[in-house]
Amino acid sequence: MTREIVNYDEFLSRKEVEELNTSTYPTKINNSTLEIKNFYGIHVEEFRTIRNQNFYVNIGVNLLSGYNGTMKSTILGLFTQGFNSDFQDLFGKPLRTKYSEIFNLSLKYDGGNKIYKFEYLIEDIHSNKLKIPVFTKVRDKNDPNSDVRIITGGRNQVDGNMNLATRYINLNRLLSIHTSDAKVSDITLSEEESERQKAFYNRIFSHKAYNSFDAVANDENKKYTFGPSNGTYDYTSISSGEDNLGSIFNALLSFERLAPKKDSIRGILCIDEVEASLHPAAQINLIEYLSKWGIKNKTIVILTTHSLGLIEHISKKKNANHYYFSNLYSQKSLVDVYLNPSYETVKEEMAYMIQNEEEEKSPPKINVLCEDEVAKFIINATIKTRDITKRIEFIKTENDNGIGFPQLISFYKKTKPLFDNQSLIFLDGDIDEKVLLDKAINPKDLSTAMTIIPGGEHNLCFESWITYDLFKKSNDDPVFRKLKKPASYFKDRFHSISHVTYDIFLNDPQNDMFSKICKNFISNTPEISKKYMREFIRSTKEFEDFRNLIIEKLNFIANKKGYPDFK
Repeated sequence: MTREIVNYDEFLSRKEVEELNTSTYPTKINNSTLEIKNFYGIHVEEFRTIRNQNFYVNIGVNLLSGYNGTMKSTILGLFTQGFNSDFQDLFGKPLRTKYSEIFNLSLKYDGGNKIYKFEYLIEDIHSNKLKIPVFTKVRDKNDPNSDVRIITGGRNQVDGNMNLATRYINLNRLLSIHTSDAKVSDITLSEEESERQKAFYNRIFSHKAYNSFDAVANDENKKYTFGPSNGTYDYTSISSGEDNLGSIFNALLSFERLAPKKDSIRGILCIDEVEASLHPAAQINLIEYLSKWGIKNKTIVILTTHSLGLIEHISKKKNANHYYFSNLYSQKSLVDVYLNPSYETVKEEMAYMIQNEEEEKSPPKINVLCEDEVAKFIINATIKTRDITKRIEFIKTENDNGIGFPQLISFYKKTKPLFDNQSLIFLDGDIDEKVLLDKAINPKDLSTAMTIIPGGEHNLCFESWITYDLFKKSNDDPVFRKLKKPASYFKDRFHSISHVTYDIFLNDPQNDMFSKICKNFISNTPEISKKYMREFIRSTKEFEDFRNLIIEKLNFIANKKGYPDFK
């Protein structure tokens, strides 16, 4: 199978297709009932730093590669956003990709009057080639905290997402299955499917050690994978590579179970950083497997990678489209995209960038893990200095809602060598040191690897503390003028959200139920903006001491690793 030649000019708008095919489409084409035979790719008119670029894909493997920050993962995500599906994977999860799983478009940089536009290039079962428009839109321009959405087609009844199975897998994740509270799931495979599963694992890892498997799931962390059973170890001891391979197999077998119409594709499978946690030989084996599997099962597979080995391997294949993203010679901060460049071209550019980095090398970053985005905001607002914040790296968790305290401690215990003298953990202010000691945390770790965020006189989480502080103020306090709302407004809002009165909270702020209530109150009260929270941090003495403590602990790690001091 060779690369299919695609011409963007062959694709027509829905209106043009309707006018040319009145018998096939006597009424307007409805996205939700449009039957897709083939998917050729996307045309990006503008999306952040990409302009007027076609991304054509073939059945089988397609590759996106390039340096960090060149939009590979963003473009990968665009391939899946305009589709819904009623089909489910082996664990009963929909074969569709939620916007929130990939994108976090900024109201500041992606909102306002800015509109990003791209088009899906498809062929229907009547062999009509259509371009389906997609654009971004602020949900509510009058709401300063409104989010930016991706809209397929428009706002008419016939617009909206099309029907096609998709799955987006991000393999570069922090928490592996054995660091979560995963449980074995009752997933039944046929005898033939079980044999294919064994063949898949044994082919990728080039040995015959895999004979039977348990399906393993953790809904809280959205982890769905497989682990060996009836062997020398089980899922609690699997490597990250085996864990990732289980997530991929779940997608592969789920697509195989679909029953598309004759000559129609099954769907689109996207895998971000496909090489993650795999040995170079296993990477090549996986690419070969996916290439043959995609062609056999009429599925479009799109991958991103940083691996030169994979890029070299793909460059030799005649049926794979490879897009290389580069900002080395681009103008006005835009990203240039090259279709099927030679391996030598990519290698030379990467070698130049590595040499350039060596000339302007900055100190390695120190990893920081905290419970959620609010904690990340507190740390940055406390530090304030860009020279310090640019030298720390916040580790992302795969759960959009953050990582809870029990799970954080469990993860730390199981992966302690990753943190010793090289990473910092920040815990919310409602955590008591005695609780940590009760959980068998070494006192030495409290002084080096762990730091508790200030929680005020009552040791509260930040949301509870700032709420408690607000309700203690008198009605004529100047702060309410700054917030442009009277004290009564916040008290009434607290009651409407929590169904309890604020005075109960003032009398017992350490009550366990109020932590969740206050988090909900702060996140749903836009008047308490980040600007107000930043001013609260800067005017509170405890955070001055906290800043000094952060720098002290960063310097402890820096000295152990031989890095320059944090000033």
